[in-house]
Amino acid sequence: MSDPIRVSILDGDNLFRQSARAWLETAEDIVVVSEAKRPEAMTLIRETRPDVIVLGVSASRADSLQMVEQLCELFPQIKIIVLDDDGEEQLALEAFRKGALGCLLRRTQPAEVVAAVRTVAKGKAVLSPSVAGRILDEIVKRGGSV
Repeated sequence: MSDPIRVSILDGDNLFRQSARAWLETAEDIVVVSEAKRPEAMTLIRETRPDVIVLGVSASRADSLQMVEQLCELFPQIKIIVLDDDGEEQLALEAFRKGALGCLLRRTQPAEVVAAVRTVAKGKAVLSPSVAGRILDEIVKRGGSV
């Protein structure tokens, strides 16, 4: 058996972090190595070196996108999944531009989050179907460009 996928959960909501840990740790091939609010995130990431970061988008979307960019610059080997309440297509596109490999709705079913962690750990992208639909709608409206 290969080494487990090491995951860090970054979110300001304690209950959400605990729930996400519980979902992820039901999978035999995933281990949560850290969970944190943003202020302590960089220190924990340096110490625990996760393979995947599950990052909850805060009310300040700009701060969340800046964190994605900063994490990707400092730790290019770590894959990032962004979880957003609204699934806004511009946020998803910008998160991908900054280096994230996944964008899901925060209300995504636990089994889908587990599957997404496995997918991005392999270097493949994941996008919530509803967000993908909005992006495609926007492409059609703009005549093929986003």
